[in-house]
Amino acid sequence: MNDRGSVFLEALVGSAIVAFAVLAMVQSVVTGARSDRGIESHRLATLLAQSELASVGSAVPLAPGTAEGSDSRFSWTISVAQAGGGAHVQLFDVTVRVREGGREVLALHSLKAGP
Repeated sequence: MNDRGSVFLEALVGSAIVAFAVLAMVQSVVTGARSDRGIESHRLATLLAQSELASVGSAVPLAPGTAEGSDSRFSWTISVAQAGGGAHVQLFDVTVRVREGGREVLALHSLKAGP
């Protein structure tokens, strides 16, 4: 009769160890998925910001001011400010800020030469 009690206790302890191991693995998978989603969001925001920065001077005038845009996931603001220059060339400080859900994901800054 005593052996049955110890076998039950060993099975109970073994089940608890397995349950803790499974719980740790599930938490690891959830954390990895959350991290992957954040990295993918940042990658897409970077591509969008680079594209918008490249459009300054062609689709967006290279003159002081702001322009805004949005799509289904991101919104962005392009800010152009005069940064100096000489008699023949003007320098403009261009900033592209990308937001997702109201939260700023990233900002890219660049200097561009204009007329």
